[in-house]
This record gives sequence, C-alpha cells and structure tokens, in this order.
Amino acid sequence: MSWLLVGGGFYLLAVIWFEWKCPVLLKRTLAGKEEYLGIEGRRWLLALVEDELRRWWSVKPYDLDVDGIKPESYKHRLALDITRHGEIPAYGGFGEFASARIEYALHEYAKLTSTAIWREEFKPNEFQKFMPVHRMCPRNMPLRNLHLSVMNESEAEMAKVGKEGDLVVRWFDNSLDFQSRLPTPRNLVVSAYAEGFIYLFRTDASALTFTRIVAQWQNTMRPLCRLTLIGLFLASGGCFLWFVFLQLKILLPNLL
Repeated sequence: MSWLLVGGGFYLLAVIWFEWKCPVLLKRTLAGKEEYLGIEGRRWLLALVEDELRRWWSVKPYDLDVDGIKPESYKHRLALDITRHGEIPAYGGFGEFASARIEYALHEYAKLTSTAIWREEFKPNEFQKFMPVHRMCPRNMPLRNLHLSVMNESEAEMAKVGKEGDLVVRWFDNSLDFQSRLPTPRNLVVSAYAEGFIYLFRTDASALTFTRIVAQWQNTMRPLCRLTLIGLFLASGGCFLWFVFLQLKILLPNLL
C-alpha cells in the first residue's frame, strides 16, 4: 500500500507542477478547444501571446571597448555621454534569437493561412517576399522592434507587388538609451516594441492558428520543465507497477 501512496504522491506533484509551470496559452492549446471566441476571446489570446513576447524582449548593454577604435561614431559618442552621467548605455528590444523566433512564427502562419507577407527593409515601398532570416548580431548591434501592418492600395500600386490586405513586416533598430529608463519585462508594454500583431487576430481562425504556433514554441523552450514533468509521471507509473508486482508476488504462489 505504501508504494501506491508514493505513486499517488508523485502523480499529485506532477499535476501541481503542470498547473504551476505550464503557460496558460499552452494549456489552452493542449485542451484542443474550438469554441467561438468573439472579440473578447481574441483579445484574451492576443494578451497571452504578448505575455510570451514579453519573455523574448531583452536589454543589451553597450560595450564601450568594442567600438573604441571608432571614437568618432555617433553611437560611441552617445554611449560616452550616457556613461558620463553615471548610467549604463543599453539597447532594449528583440535580439537575434527572438527576432528569428518571431519571423519563423510569422512564416508558419503565412503558410497555414495562405496569407501573403512582404518585407520592407531598405527603401520605403520596396517590398520583398517575406522569408525568415536569422540575423547574426555583433556585440553592439542594436536590438530591434517589429512593426506589422496591412498593405493599402496606394502602397501596392507604388510597389507593383502584392495587393491590398497583404501583411508587411518592418524591423527598426532601437536607439541607445539609459538602462535605468528601459522597461523591465514586468512593466513592458509589448505593443511599443511589437506593433501590429492585432492583424493576426482579426478572425477566430487566424487567432487560433497563430496562438497554436506560439504555444508550440512555448513547448520547446522549457526543456527542464518538461523533463521534470515527465520524470514525475514516470516515477508515479514506476511506483504503481512496483506495487502491482509486489501484489502478484504475494498472490500468485497462493493461486498456484
């Protein structure tokens, strides 16, 4: 009986661990619900996605030693001015890993929903077919923020590609700032650094598609939590099997 109780204890710990560590968005996706969302439901899903984006946002201090060979550069002079005020110069935004995650999520969304997405990067109204890229960031490369918009009729006519209603991805480098002035993940307003995600939540189908994609990322970004959960369930199952084995060991000789 003691092994059965131990197994039940491990199972209870696994359930508690799942409820504590599993993100709400991932829980909802695992439940597989397909109910009507409506405006409020889509806003709730958007808030959950923004919570995940908040985890991807970061702060990167500026290294004065790296650009010391270019003291005439504007960034270096600005960093020196911030340092003279007794502060740490830093960038806030999405780094190379987070940017790549977002781009792959958008690319998968485009494939699943047959949505055309374009990239505007170098010149205004010059659009390229959107494909995810992984940008390698040197030490003092600025972090970026994302702007997602809908192509209007005049943009489509000027660019001679795409059509009205297509999505357009733009990345902007953020400027150096005092690290103390940058928000923390807790008080970050995500829409200030990732604007336009609401366009992915215009319908129930599109909202559910994108949230499933983000939930998949959540599932792969917490390996230790997953291993702990699997270990607890395996321990629970092992205790139960050992209990069954001990019971059979007692009963079988009597039956035979």
